[in-house]
Amino acid sequence: MLRRLLVVLLVAVAVPAAAEAPRERVALLDVAVSGDAPRQLRASLLTSLGGGVYAAGWEQVPAKDVDSALASAPGLAGCFTPTCLEQLATKLGSAKLFMRARVSAAGSTYSIELDLLAPTAAGGLIAHVEQKCEVCTLPELNEAMSQAAVQLKQRAVEQTKAPGTAYRVMISSTPRGATVRIDGVDSGQTPLSTDLPAGSHTVVVHDPGWIDEPRTLVVTADGPNVLEVKLVPVPPAPVVVPHSHRTHFGLGLASTATGVVLAGVGIGLLVVDGKGTCDGPGECPKLHDTKLLGALTLGTGAVAIAAGIYWMTRKKTDEPRPVPVVIAPTQGGATVTLAGRF
Repeated sequence: MLRRLLVVLLVAVAVPAAAEAPRERVALLDVAVSGDAPRQLRASLLTSLGGGVYAAGWEQVPAKDVDSALASAPGLAGCFTPTCLEQLATKLGSAKLFMRARVSAAGSTYSIELDLLAPTAAGGLIAHVEQKCEVCTLPELNEAMSQAAVQLKQRAVEQTKAPGTAYRVMISSTPRGATVRIDGVDSGQTPLSTDLPAGSHTVVVHDPGWIDEPRTLVVTADGPNVLEVKLVPVPPAPVVVPHSHRTHFGLGLASTATGVVLAGVGIGLLVVDGKGTCDGPGECPKLHDTKLLGALTLGTGAVAIAAGIYWMTRKKTDEPRPVPVVIAPTQGGATVTLAGRF
């Protein structure tokens, strides 16, 4: 019976523990003590701060892990910018939140300042609290430090819910050096690290010779608030080969010369028409009848001349234009009418 009771008690204790959500991890970066406070007070404050971190619902990253990470990258010690915090978060793994504390003493009055930091926050700072303990004993100081950690958690929750809270975003592109426009405003070049209010933002990455890439970036408190854009080159424009502007000069010259010869022959035939050799008075049996042939020959020559002039002045890119030629026989000859543009 006693054994069954023990089993029931163990199960009752284990079920709530298993149902508890995992705690967010916080790395304590620094506890600075200044003023009249004894330097050995730091160890006691670290312990009370750790208790306050747990009471606030966080899990503290072991101090040895933080010391090891800082030892491998000495430049990160004392650096609280978003870039440094991001590098330190990578070394610590699951830690996304950081805390630093400052305690100053003037006699028996102590001032406590706590900062909650994150790589995604504007300037790296999420929340800040200050407390003053006047005529304070060391146990009261430790209790105030623990309460300050709980208050810091409450302040961080309030800041997260507040409208307009800004968070750090990282925007990169391939190739690098592209211009970034956020909500229509030029914000710098990639890779870009900047702070944006929580919510949806329109980001356009522009680089000459590449197609613009408009994207929607939703900034949240949980992050990661990272945007990577691979640009696509603008396709090359089609190559336009200009048409040749050479004229048909040789053909036009030959046609013109032939037309001049035909025209001359035609005029000669018209001139000799009706003339001939007479054997005597009133007897002229051999008169020349060349009117029709002369008119045709003259008309053909005129057409050849017109065509020659057209070919000598026409460019190859021009559309061919008809050259109307009208031959009308008249009394004692013929008329040739040409129409067209040269």
